[in-house]
Amino acid sequence: MCLPLSAQTEPSAAIRSPEGRSTTLSQPDFDALSLYFKGVQSFNEGDDKRGRKAFSKSKKRIDKRLKAGILSEGDLRVLYSIEASLQLGGTPESLLKLGRLRCWTGGMDDEMVQQCANVAYRIGRLHDATYFLKQGQSQLGLTLERADGLRLIYLQMGELDSALAAVSALMQESEIAIEATLLYAQTLLDVGSEQEAYMVFKQAMRNYPEHFMVRLAHAKMLFTTGRERESQEAFTALFTDPDIQMAAKAQILMESLQQLAEVPRQSAEWTRLWEMALMAYEVNPTSAEMARLVGEIADARGEAMSAQRYVRESLTLPNGMQYESWELLCMLDQRTGDLPAYLQDALAASEAFPENERIALLLGTALYLNNQPQAAVKLLQLGLAKSQNVHMGNSPLAPEFYFRLGTAHFYVGDLENMAAAMDKLLLVFPDHPQAKNNYAYYLGCFGIRLEEAKKMAEQAVIAEPTNPNYLDTKAFIFMQEGKWEKAHTVMADCLMHGGDQLLESCLRAAHIAHQLKLSAEKEEHLTQAAQLGATEEMLQAADRQFIWQATQPIQR
Repeated sequence: MCLPLSAQTEPSAAIRSPEGRSTTLSQPDFDALSLYFKGVQSFNEGDDKRGRKAFSKSKKRIDKRLKAGILSEGDLRVLYSIEASLQLGGTPESLLKLGRLRCWTGGMDDEMVQQCANVAYRIGRLHDATYFLKQGQSQLGLTLERADGLRLIYLQMGELDSALAAVSALMQESEIAIEATLLYAQTLLDVGSEQEAYMVFKQAMRNYPEHFMVRLAHAKMLFTTGRERESQEAFTALFTDPDIQMAAKAQILMESLQQLAEVPRQSAEWTRLWEMALMAYEVNPTSAEMARLVGEIADARGEAMSAQRYVRESLTLPNGMQYESWELLCMLDQRTGDLPAYLQDALAASEAFPENERIALLLGTALYLNNQPQAAVKLLQLGLAKSQNVHMGNSPLAPEFYFRLGTAHFYVGDLENMAAAMDKLLLVFPDHPQAKNNYAYYLGCFGIRLEEAKKMAEQAVIAEPTNPNYLDTKAFIFMQEGKWEKAHTVMADCLMHGGDQLLESCLRAAHIAHQLKLSAEKEEHLTQAAQLGATEEMLQAADRQFIWQATQPIQR
């Protein structure tokens, strides 16, 4: 399927020989072509000035003959190649003019059609864009890509009949009839004609009852249009079909999960996806891949404890002992606050995969989260040295090791080595927002270099303005500076974007309110912190004249 033309890059043809149909050339043709190739050679050698000069001379020779009424397909190809390569002395209009001339002489090709259609679309000449795509269909043969381009443009122009006609023309072509039929039905869905799309899918199922893509598209249509019973029947047939590989079944769920990435978790679509995932696992109970995928969907829904269950199950199933599943399980342990389980699972992973390069990262993290930062430092240093040795000093995991080492050194209270590790990380990834956020937070906890910390915290917020952890860090730095009004403003933004579900943010908000003598607000934040699991010690700390330090800054 062709992407929307607006999403494609502006055509910039490679500097190369124009391929023409003409085999008979006059002397002037050879002269112009010779200059063109000199220009190509100059550009390839990096001499842009000489290349432009040769191209200009070539254009002048060709233009002179064209004005005299001598039209050669080879000449047009040379002119077009120069325009497409450099837009030398011309405009998009001149490129489109040459494109039309090539269509008229029969000297077009697929690349030229797509280039001209893209240029016309970019400058808002939609009718011209459709002209080139239609010429391609008539002269070069029907393709699904060009039909899809026409469909998208016609839909933008509000011409549904033309969009459908562009696709229906391909439905009689045996090689692409199925894809064209599905695209026709999808077009109807895109414009809200659900009943018409339903009928097209029904016909497609009658015509191609065993075709996997038809069955899948039909099931998805039923799913997205709320036909729950029919959708369940269609997906059940897919998931129970022994001829369909498990990877294809898992891909169905993964694509559905990706499509719901921006949809609120409380929506009916998420509920239907969850029900479909459970059904898929029920009919494939021995598939480790399916169990893990159900866990990923549960996690995406915000149900980390349920996700833990399915990921653990995946590790017990045939071929389910995968390192990536252990990493996912540890992440879920951390997300649910079960840090002892994190350490236990990390140790189990290290026993199962002792040679995996990432084991040191996983186990080192588990150690410092379980109050063993010195052991974590040693393990991470050994893991980094081993990884660097394997990769001859250029380990792709080095930045992640620096990140974890920075945190482990922070827990130890080693300011110098914490700063050294974070500096190395930012040397590799100077714009890494989480690295800047964590570094700023660590400096804030040490109470030093606060101006630098504030700058890094602000850069992290600019990169992700609604990240509650980053906003929390920015507020924390203001607190360390004693700028309570500014801290209050930033913390309000943090709480609005999800910080009200973060224990540490609620405790800090309570302390800020205490400093500003906002008693009712303080009590509100303390109540919320208690609901999130704050101990009595934490609540008392927020009520005194010091700031509660995070126990798990790596989550930032």
